[in-house]
Amino acid sequence: MRAVAALLVFALAVAGLWGPDSLANAQSDCTSQGAVAAGQTALAADCELLLDIRDTLAGTATLNWAADVPIGRWQGVAIGGTPLRVRYIYLDSRELTGTIPSELGNISTLRRLDLGGNRLSGEIPPEQGGLSNLELLDLGENQLTGPIPRELANLSRLKRLNLRWNELSGQIPTELGGLSDLEWLGLDVNRLTGEIPVELSGLSDLTYMKLGGNELDGSIPPEFGNLNSLTSLRLWGNQLAGEIPHSLTGLAFVKYLSFYSNAGLCAPIDKTFQTWLRDVDTVQGSSCAPQDSQGDKAVLAKIYDATGGANWYDNSNWLSNRRIREWHGVTNDANGRITGLFLAGNWLTGSIPPELGDLSNLESLHLHFNQLSGTIPTELGNLSELRWLNLGDNQLTGTIPLELGRLSKLERLYLAGNQFTGCLPNALQDIELNDFHDVSLPFCGEVPKVSTATEGTVVVRLHAPIPVTATFSEPVYGFTDSDVTVANGDVSNFSGSDGDSVYTFDVIPNAIGVVTADIAAGVAQDTDSDVNTAAEQLALGLSYDEDHDGAISGTEVLNAVRDYFLGTLSAEHVLDVVRLYSLPSS
Repeated sequence: MRAVAALLVFALAVAGLWGPDSLANAQSDCTSQGAVAAGQTALAADCELLLDIRDTLAGTATLNWAADVPIGRWQGVAIGGTPLRVRYIYLDSRELTGTIPSELGNISTLRRLDLGGNRLSGEIPPEQGGLSNLELLDLGENQLTGPIPRELANLSRLKRLNLRWNELSGQIPTELGGLSDLEWLGLDVNRLTGEIPVELSGLSDLTYMKLGGNELDGSIPPEFGNLNSLTSLRLWGNQLAGEIPHSLTGLAFVKYLSFYSNAGLCAPIDKTFQTWLRDVDTVQGSSCAPQDSQGDKAVLAKIYDATGGANWYDNSNWLSNRRIREWHGVTNDANGRITGLFLAGNWLTGSIPPELGDLSNLESLHLHFNQLSGTIPTELGNLSELRWLNLGDNQLTGTIPLELGRLSKLERLYLAGNQFTGCLPNALQDIELNDFHDVSLPFCGEVPKVSTATEGTVVVRLHAPIPVTATFSEPVYGFTDSDVTVANGDVSNFSGSDGDSVYTFDVIPNAIGVVTADIAAGVAQDTDSDVNTAAEQLALGLSYDEDHDGAISGTEVLNAVRDYFLGTLSAEHVLDVVRLYSLPSS
């Protein structure tokens, strides 16, 4: 009879008929040993339940849950309310290796259940749908398998649902569209299949939707244009097709849109959609460009060859005749120019090719979690549109190029997990959301600054020397005449040597047009090996523009004709001056 009674009690508990109140007259270990004060029968029932499931949940991990330890001191457990009950369980990143006990679904007062970042396995129990007061359910970053229980749709107060980075399979339950209070939905990096349920368009409070890294197919439901609170629509790495619906242009708050690595999915190129797309802060996906940039396509071929493309984990469509937006990890804009390379964890080897610096429209470069070696090419400093650069967790060596400091639009930079030496360029100090604290390199010291100036009143004439002075804020070394870049002219009479802070030289105009002189960053260094910043460009005006008004006057044309007859100006240059004279004043 004892066994039968035990089975009966268990059955009643599963059915929800054996609740805290029914334990009022039962002897509780939690009460007798001090975990719960006498008279707190409801809390004692929660305590007994948690003790029963402790080992199932923890697996090889250790939790201090015990009947002789006050429940208020239990790891990851918080109590509250009247009467006192367990309100929060937060055991994220505790190295739990067990399974999720179905009995957890009986703690009806639970508001937060956070088991993310562990190694839990098995399926999500459908009994979790009994947590009617739950506002947060975080089971992300585990090893959970099986389908998403439809019973989770019973969590009517749920605001945040995180199931991402597991091995869940099957379709997304349409019933989840009934979670009217849901603000955050994370289902990315699983093995979910089927189409995106149109019912999700009913989540009017949803701000974050993460469905990337699955095997979803079909198209994006046009009804998603009703998600008026959405700020982030992440759909990367699926098998979605078609054009993104025009209805999304009605979403005024979207700041992050990621849909790369969906070979058949692209953004319309009409003016209305592209205008809306430009207002989105971060776009990681391709537009339906009618043709590809052949120059960018040639750079992709060099990247493929330099990094062992034939042995990549996924090289789908690379070097094929398919549109480059269908090449794995590649995105392009409406003009067919490459905007993103998403090749993280793709088994890239070799060195980063300097040709990457030729992708002048590139905004996102993700090469982390590979086996790349060698140094960071200085040419990456030419990527003036770059906003995200992730080279972390490779085998890169050497110093971090100062040229990266020229990336004025850079917002995120990840370099950890390599073997860099030296220091971090000072120009990178203001970048937000970086991981410099993991790079273990200091920022470079104070760098010498350089300014340039002309001497006196300068009349710009062809072949006439213009004296220029370059002044550094401290003595520098390694600065020579070859470090001065002049447009429409030459450098001569260079004076100054190592250890000087003032250098002089002449700029001699040799062609019609604006004469400029530039001194780039990194061409000189001080005694601490800190290199200089770039000088502000010295613009000398138009040749024969003696009054520096930006235009050629009739008098200045006559001067050019005079010089022609004196033999100091060619007929071709006279014609250039006449053409400039015919242009309207700027």
